Amino acid sequence: MVDPKDAIQEAAQVKIFVINLDRDGERLAVQKEQFARHGISFVRVPALYDAKRNRFRWWCAVLRPVVKGELGCAASHCECYRRLLESGNDCATVFEDDVVLGELISSALETASRFCKANPRAVVLLGKHHKCKAGDFVLGNADDGGVVKIVPETWDHCSEGYVIGRAAAAKLLRKQSSIRVPIDWWGYFSKKGWIDLYRIEPPVCAQQIDRFVGNIGERYVANKAGFLERVWWRFRRLIGVSLDTLMDGRAGW
Repeated sequence: MVDPKDAIQEAAQVKIFVINLDRDGERLAVQKEQFARHGISFVRVPALYDAKRNRFRWWCAVLRPVVKGELGCAASHCECYRRLLESGNDCATVFEDDVVLGELISSALETASRFCKANPRAVVLLGKHHKCKAGDFVLGNADDGGVVKIVPETWDHCSEGYVIGRAAAAKLLRKQSSIRVPIDWWGYFSKKGWIDLYRIEPPVCAQQIDRFVGNIGERYVANKAGFLERVWWRFRRLIGVSLDTLMDGRAGW
């Protein structure tokens, strides 16, 4: 098992970014206290409200209205990738400011950062977003043995915490320069061959759904819509992703 002191020292050598809106002082205060409790320091990255986007690409990929909050979120994560590349580091950890950290976070950061240094195209998700949204997530703890492992992932919408390799950051930054799809469509990026997607098991972070409401903007959701409407949107998404894949190599898209 990894010595916690060694894990903290290893994590400190990796850039750790926390995305935070200027007006969200309460969130920042919570994160300062939480990270200090785990002995981890971070760099605050001011969140963005809006961004340039390729409207054709966005509609082709998701076939639904463009949402300002998602654009700002994607641009904020891309800013973290720019900072990683400018720093010369091999990898970085990116958190959103509504994250809650589990007991094994230091060990997970050490494991994931070593993995991403050896596999620069890798992105290692630190949570299980679909479980977090459902409110039934359970974070790993020392009583379970304190051991984390990295396993392959196919799809998740986890953006509250992940470790990203330098090559993956460069690829996403280049491909997302005009904000093609929401940043947490990790399966999309993996299927495109831009990144290699993995996750930490057990999960070591989650989103504080109950404590904070999203301040960066309204997201489009169809979860509460009727059955036929949900089917219609899923059909449109399938068609959109198919078109996006077929047209990916064409100039102007």
